[in-house]
Amino acid sequence: MTVISFCGFLIALTFAAINFKHRHLKVIKLSSPTINNWIAVGCALGYLSVVLNGLDGRLLTPQSVSVMCSARLATLSVAYTLAFGAMFSKTWRVHRIMTNKKLDKIKVKDLHLLAWLIVLVTLDLFFLVLWNIINPLRRDTKPLEVQTDPEDPDHLYLPYLEICVCQHKEYWVGALLVYKGLLLLFGIFLAWETRGIKVQALNDSRYIGLCVYNVAVLCVVGVPVNFLINDENHMGSYLITSAFIILAVSITLCIVFLPKLYTVYRNPSGDVDVRFPTQHTVFSVERASGSKVTPLSQMANNIAFQRRLEILISKKDQEIQELKDEIARIQGHVGSALLLNGPTSDTAA
Repeated sequence: MTVISFCGFLIALTFAAINFKHRHLKVIKLSSPTINNWIAVGCALGYLSVVLNGLDGRLLTPQSVSVMCSARLATLSVAYTLAFGAMFSKTWRVHRIMTNKKLDKIKVKDLHLLAWLIVLVTLDLFFLVLWNIINPLRRDTKPLEVQTDPEDPDHLYLPYLEICVCQHKEYWVGALLVYKGLLLLFGIFLAWETRGIKVQALNDSRYIGLCVYNVAVLCVVGVPVNFLINDENHMGSYLITSAFIILAVSITLCIVFLPKLYTVYRNPSGDVDVRFPTQHTVFSVERASGSKVTPLSQMANNIAFQRRLEILISKKDQEIQELKDEIARIQGHVGSALLLNGPTSDTAA
């Protein structure tokens, strides 16, 4: 697991480096390369948490194991917040643009998303610091079943398991899981709300939705299974936990970065068409030769203009239908009058 995690750690850093190198290309720039780099950093920390969880106590002093207890928890918690908090912030921007009811000009810059990401990480660190101040994690040993030496029955072995304990640990862990679960539910809601977006330049929302559903399924399956495994099968618990973390992080990396890298490989210029399909018309923005790449804020304004156009068309269609209904109503009254009064000149008029 350490070897696999180390390879994944290098892959995450490689994706971040490639993303930074080609950040000027349109296909990369429209997907917020700064936020994507933080996703890669979060995934790298996720791989690192697997390595920390697998450190053998025989290689560390008892004091170091106590410190490692807090380090493992903090690494995994911050990794989750960085990776999926960054993805959720991108989805929130798309959701806000596409659900702009007031049709105002929207400017949601990367700095705004980074500010939300900093808030989430700060909440994480505050909770972890509070935990370590009130009930700090410490090393403890739990004896396992006595084993007999197969070569010498007169010798017995008393194996023990090093564990991280603290007072009221179940409440702290429960509170952390509730917080992470609420963040995941918020991401699922945003992914569901933006599931129908077909804009090529904003197709990150669909990929992010896949990442969210993937993590949700793994968490729903992995967390209960890990709790059901007893301490005697600690190796199985470690394998299941590590495998789920590596699988979730690896799928997230591939879904977020591979489509962009493939597009750059097929089209080194990195140009993509920004299309906004609607029911009545298609509004497109094409880059002229030598012109500046369209920023996401300009795309937001274009989407707002498109939504104004949709509403105007819808209102006109509604007015036309109301006029047709009014004409039919008047014709019905005129016909009734003709039947009752006869074809006089006044009724005819």
